[in-house]
Amino acid sequence: MQAASFFVPPDQKMVANAHAIVIASALTSHTELRDGRIETVTTMSLEDVLKGSLPDSFDVYEPGGTFEDRSTVIPGVPRFEDGQTYLLFLVNTDRRWHVLDLVLGKFRFETDVLGRKVLVRDAGEIAGWDPDGTPHREKNREAGPFLAFIRSASVGGPRRQNYFIPAEPLIGFLAPPPGRRSLNPITNATFTATSYTYTISGSLGGRWNVFPSPVNFFSVGTEPGAPGGGATAITAAFAAWNGDPGSNVNYVYAGADTSGAHTTGVGGSDGENTIIFERDLSAYGAGPFTCTSNSYSGTLGLGGITNASGTHTGPNGETFETTHEGDVEMNKGIANCTLLFNNGDFNSAVTHEVGHTLGFRHSDQTRADNSSVACTTDLTLECSNTAIMKSFVSTGLNATLQAWDQHAVDAVYPGSSGVTGSVPATVTGVLATAVSPTQVNVTWTASSGATSYQILRRGPSDPTFVVIGTSTTTSFSDTTAAANTSYLYRVRALNSVGSSPDSAGDIATTVIFTDDPIVPGVTVIKSVHITQLRTAVNAVRALAGMAPATFSTPPGPIIRTTDITELRAALDPALTALGLSAGGWTDPTLTAGTPIKAVHIQEIRNRVK
Repeated sequence: MQAASFFVPPDQKMVANAHAIVIASALTSHTELRDGRIETVTTMSLEDVLKGSLPDSFDVYEPGGTFEDRSTVIPGVPRFEDGQTYLLFLVNTDRRWHVLDLVLGKFRFETDVLGRKVLVRDAGEIAGWDPDGTPHREKNREAGPFLAFIRSASVGGPRRQNYFIPAEPLIGFLAPPPGRRSLNPITNATFTATSYTYTISGSLGGRWNVFPSPVNFFSVGTEPGAPGGGATAITAAFAAWNGDPGSNVNYVYAGADTSGAHTTGVGGSDGENTIIFERDLSAYGAGPFTCTSNSYSGTLGLGGITNASGTHTGPNGETFETTHEGDVEMNKGIANCTLLFNNGDFNSAVTHEVGHTLGFRHSDQTRADNSSVACTTDLTLECSNTAIMKSFVSTGLNATLQAWDQHAVDAVYPGSSGVTGSVPATVTGVLATAVSPTQVNVTWTASSGATSYQILRRGPSDPTFVVIGTSTTTSFSDTTAAANTSYLYRVRALNSVGSSPDSAGDIATTVIFTDDPIVPGVTVIKSVHITQLRTAVNAVRALAGMAPATFSTPPGPIIRTTDITELRAALDPALTALGLSAGGWTDPTLTAGTPIKAVHIQEIRNRVK
């Protein structure tokens, strides 16, 4: 989760909700102080209008920025670069223009490596779900067809959504080489405390300078339907950050604010740290969150450092802006969305927003909070795709700090004794087995010193391993697998110090074989056995990034030595590419007339399954 969390509405609803849709270029930005709130005002030059009416030059207002010696930082709020051209979905509230639903209404023009003009959102800033409740994955939109869709939809014409295209690397932002995608665990000493923070002024990050003395937070309002009216999520968040043994964070939930005077939230400093529920965010361009019995959409919330001024010397002699106030706001309309509350992700959302009040950046982005620049492009940063502070939602964590989060809080807020002990030993004995077309069971040998484990999976469409779950035992069931698909699984051990290196991988293919195992002298070899093996071998080749193999003849009632030889030849290079054992077959050279044995079939099955 991140500073702005969403249920992402479809494009048609965005068109309907926008008061105006324009193409405009950013000219210049400045900050203003309005009713005690710092706002960044960007003057735009109008280039084209797709809906509504605006003058040739207009201002867009967004919360946050630096005014004189005071800063308000809200990661996830849209920001603009001078000279850059944008497609903007706008709403007019309090007679001023704001981007609709924060970063959801901001697109920038780019060119991909195929030469196509595309419109892309700040994907790394969009943490949330689609209306059906599945995690949102942002898509690229081809510029011409997408603009044609907007023009037609805004006047009630035909709505052809023929503009989504496969995401290709953008010119100027090519993916880092594969060797940099997965970082080996390293100790905190390699990275500076500042590197875990987002920038506030110049190169400085923000940091409280009062711990272990307590910092009190108050709640404003309640979240109907949430456990404890939202208080449970607050205490879970504070327990997570306070409970890290290597740091001295001391956030205290002081209960409900009874003064009624401290409701400014992230928009401005009012001298009190608050977590506000059911907050009207329309002043930021975010309409109320909507929730029905079977769908939901909208912005979940915002959070960040509301007031930072002056500097102090922190860990290792590094200089930080001094944080004086932090706030979190959860949007109006979340009430009684039971699914959010029951699966623990609401707790993780609040924990993430609280992490931003501590000054932490996103674990997978650079300090500049620029979603178009991956963390891995900066060798001075520790990067992780599994963390409470990851920009995109990591489901199933239920407010539990991961290795990156622990490193961050230990580095920025070190305790008097620091971290003691060592990371767990590397996990061994990983075994992944498909038990149905959509379920793979993973087991492993316990790791010395581990308190929990992360299960990682790589599928045929994944560029790298993705954490799919956690376990406190030595087993896990992956129920999200697809039929006739190969996956590679790894396991990582965790404790309060950090994480182990990833284990060796084990493959599982969701082809459930007929007559398994084949018993010598009992099982009759059938054509279906060859058909299933061909499907499974090509699934492994897909996982290895290889084209499907072609076979000389369709399987028939007579099983030939050619069938076995071709399967072996197709499988071996794929196994090698995946770092798995290849070769070593029984009867490695099969000639015409050689009897086909049970072991010839079973060996191939065992390699793929």
